[in-house]
Amino acid sequence: ERAKNRAKLEFYNSGYSRHGASTFKSALKGMIASPGDPNDDTTANVQTLAARSRDLFYGTSLATGAIKTIRTNVVGHGLQLNSNIDHDFLGITREEADQWERNTEREFKLWADSNNCDIMRTMTFGQMQGLILISALLDGDVFVALPIKPRKGVAYDLRLSLIEADRVGNPDDIQAGYEVNGGIEVDADGEKIACYIADFNPNSQTMMSRPEYRRVEFYGKKTGRPNVLHIAEEWERPGQRRAVPLLSPVIEELKQLGRYTDAELMNAVVSGMFTVFITTPTPNTPLGDAIPIDQQIDSQNDDSYELGNGAIIGLQEGEDVKFANPDRPNSAFNDFVTTISRQIGTALELPYELLVKHFTASYSASRAALLEAWKMFRMRRSWLIQHLCHPVYEEWLTEAILKGR
Repeated sequence: ERAKNRAKLEFYNSGYSRHGASTFKSALKGMIASPGDPNDDTTANVQTLAARSRDLFYGTSLATGAIKTIRTNVVGHGLQLNSNIDHDFLGITREEADQWERNTEREFKLWADSNNCDIMRTMTFGQMQGLILISALLDGDVFVALPIKPRKGVAYDLRLSLIEADRVGNPDDIQAGYEVNGGIEVDADGEKIACYIADFNPNSQTMMSRPEYRRVEFYGKKTGRPNVLHIAEEWERPGQRRAVPLLSPVIEELKQLGRYTDAELMNAVVSGMFTVFITTPTPNTPLGDAIPIDQQIDSQNDDSYELGNGAIIGLQEGEDVKFANPDRPNSAFNDFVTTISRQIGTALELPYELLVKHFTASYSASRAALLEAWKMFRMRRSWLIQHLCHPVYEEWLTEAILKGR
């Protein structure tokens, strides 16, 4: 018995077995969690997370503000090229390097500041940067193809084609596995070698047919030139094929907060409606038309009674209307929303003051909040430059040199 009890004690006292990994503490028995493959935990849930993230962006002010705040501070009106070549290594003078840099920046603006850089001729390169960042934050990732398409009167033939995350996925005849998962194909080393792109969004309600998928290699076999750029919001685990949206950890909090705000708003509107109901044997009096027909929501329903500002409604004899006191405005509303917003801001790396655009603390506290946010902004800006701007610049520069410009 002593040996058995000693063995039990050694097991219970071994590091995390008594703490976070405990299986006998009542506080942790209800915490059901099991290890999983990175693609089982992330890639398999990307579509659901992206759909919910977009829904929050469309209809929840806090989610919309968070995404656009990051976009505005990271990209703004577009990141600009600042050419700075190594003239010592190239064996040229500083003056020659300055001249080359000025000419290169001028030529790049000729391409980047025109909507001709867009395959759809819709946006400039700076505007595309903002859309790419928003797409990556909302959907988890976005794809950018680099086709060559000559156009009359246009000096450069390089184009950018934005591909939404929904269009990249496994074709119907390819089952998800190690080789192809989430529309991304890898080799034995795990290197991403190709993606499967649908000719239109599979979730389209206007297209009556199933989309056809085309296998596109990330790099050309002959030249090594990038065909498609995979721009992911953030990688969380090694071996992950697809990234998850920024709002994924706080989807539930944002949705519940939006519902709570809508309910409080409706209660405040109802409590502001002063309506008098009169019980009378002759309800068809002018009193019954106190709410103008153009202001009624459900005018076709005879059984519907509506509230209005200072309205007087006649009821049938014996009818009565009782209201629960809405007791609005709710005095605890602001404190509760502030607390939840702080938690959301923590997960998104956005200080509360910047998340809600409300600076009421001291100058030092507000400045500290901005400096903390800029750590995240600079990180995402560096990420966008490395994964989008640099590869695009290299492809454009190659074409510019080949054309002798």
